[in-house]
Amino acid sequence: MALAGAFGLAATSCTVGPDFHPPAAPNDTGYLATHVSTNGTTTPALAQQPAIRHDWYALYDNAALNHLVGQALAANPTRAAAEQRVAAAREVVNVVYGGRYPSLGAGAGIKRSRASGLSFGATDPLFVNTFNLYQAQLTAAYDLDIFGELTRRIENAQALAALAHDRQLDAEATLVANIVATAFAEGGARTTRTALETIAARQRSTVALIEDQERLGAALETDVLRARGQLADTEALIPDYDQQIAVARHRLAILTGVTPAQYAGPRFTLDAFTLPATLPLTLPSQLVAQRPDIRAARDLLHAASAQVGVATAEMLPKLQLTAGYSRSALRPNAFGGPLAEMYNVGAGLAAPLFEGGRLRAQKRQAQAEYRAAAQDYRATVLTAFDEVADALRALDNDAVRRAARQRSRAAAQASARLIDLQFRAGSADLLSSYLAQIELTQAEIGYAASRLSQLADSALLMRALGGGRLPAASVDALPDTPSPARNP
Repeated sequence: MALAGAFGLAATSCTVGPDFHPPAAPNDTGYLATHVSTNGTTTPALAQQPAIRHDWYALYDNAALNHLVGQALAANPTRAAAEQRVAAAREVVNVVYGGRYPSLGAGAGIKRSRASGLSFGATDPLFVNTFNLYQAQLTAAYDLDIFGELTRRIENAQALAALAHDRQLDAEATLVANIVATAFAEGGARTTRTALETIAARQRSTVALIEDQERLGAALETDVLRARGQLADTEALIPDYDQQIAVARHRLAILTGVTPAQYAGPRFTLDAFTLPATLPLTLPSQLVAQRPDIRAARDLLHAASAQVGVATAEMLPKLQLTAGYSRSALRPNAFGGPLAEMYNVGAGLAAPLFEGGRLRAQKRQAQAEYRAAAQDYRATVLTAFDEVADALRALDNDAVRRAARQRSRAAAQASARLIDLQFRAGSADLLSSYLAQIELTQAEIGYAASRLSQLADSALLMRALGGGRLPAASVDALPDTPSPARNP
């Protein structure tokens, strides 16, 4: 009867400390005050969507990239470590939740003892007894969570488990974004290198022509030296892009969980990627709900809120129920007799009276940590909005830049072809050919860079919007935080 009453008391107990409510989402309807005009340029359209698809990288229509991302998600050690941290954090929840139940213990033993009457004040040397003592016991204890300390500890543990989960999603989003960005970087370097090789081949043909003219007396040695110098300048640029390609491939190897020597991934070029005609864009309120690092900051805020409740409850009394049952006998055959039986049932109340200010300082610390977590959350949201705004602005400017670079490249190609024909026909001098080749080289490099920038910034937008690493099935993967009773 007493035990039932105790459970009833626990069920109707109050829970001290603040009840957590997620911060309200910003009421912004957009990320930018104004947009750059991109009339007449090639730029992806933006379509409002409730969430970014988790395989957003498939928008670039490259099967090799899709396979590489899947390989990285399966083999990257950082992602695997994050997954195990989630498993560990969930077990912490189970550990803390175990406090909801009574603790039971059992013990048994046999002990041989020699007792002397001197311990009772008897001086007779014959008053000595040697005997065996057989014992078995059961114990039980139950802490009544009358002020909700355990409830808040469970809430804290579940918030930290949610934090580990959201950090795993953030690690996956970062991994995917790094794979995509590095693949683009390799494609940009390889495309530029190919263009430089084409220009160098044309220049080698020009050098051979001038050398022939010199042998016939139709060109000066200085013309030959100048043409060779121009070729050497172009060839000197190629190793820089070879290095960029190598660095990108080494990076892709590590991201996919292998060493650079083991990596045999695809060779990317910019032409292998299709710039999406439409990119998804979520509302600011959806960004706050879905971006993993914002969710992680919210989890930290939730954990800090629960910790305030824990610190508050530690200042209040604690009530524990205990019970024990044991049997002791000098002989095994007497173990079941009525004289061997002992039991006890009790309740204990403990309250802190003087702790030197430690408990109040603990509570003030928890409150300060909560306020700090609230500011960290706000800073994380602001950073996220800044990243989305930067990516949107970059896409606007990329479209304008690419259109200009495309016109420059087309003009440089036409000019180089025309001057090369005139030079071979003898109606243009070497200086004109030299300048045309320099302009073409710069135009090819600039155009490849503009294409790379546009692809990279579109991927940055996807990452800034949360990276898509929040499939609907995983949003509620963690057990719900128990709803504590309202403060009385």
